[in-house]
Amino acid sequence: MTEPDQDNVDLDRPNAVRMYDYYLGGTGNWAMDRVLGDKVLAEVPFAPLIARANLEFLERVLRYCARNGIDQFPDVGSGGPTVGTVHRIADALDPRSRAALHPERRACR
Repeated sequence: MTEPDQDNVDLDRPNAVRMYDYYLGGTGNWAMDRVLGDKVLAEVPFAPLIARANLEFLERVLRYCARNGIDQFPDVGSGGPTVGTVHRIADALDPRSRAALHPERRACR
């Protein structure tokens, strides 16, 4: 696994967002995040299930909103690199909604 870009990354301590990414099988995490993530897993072996349930809930909410005519999705998350961000899920629901094609249909950041 390659390490993400080092710009604006705190290299001194693990990060919960990157650990979340690790539990989801993403690539936006560092070795230190995986080490602490594994320690957490020793105590809370179902942590990846919690992360997956959270992502699945987000996907269900976005699908529901899109089916009901909502075409802008504020992303109030951490902004960290992770699997299943709001704008990626929204784009997957309707690829025509990409900001480049339809600026009125976008995930707000």
